[in-house]
Amino acid sequence: MLKEDKEIIMITLINNLRNKTKIMLAAQKALIAADANYHAWVSELKPEGRKHSWMN
Repeated sequence: MLKEDKEIIMITLINNLRNKTKIMLAAQKALIAADANYHAWVSELKPEGRKHSWMN
């Protein structure tokens, strides 16, 4: 295998890893936002200081 081919393969692998990392970070941000929205929704549902029986 030529040196240039090895370099191309390495660059491709690194770029794939970077893209996967970006996707994972975006998914993590989406989960955090969804969790915050859920907690905001739940806090609107219940009176202050009281928990519903289904919320353990």
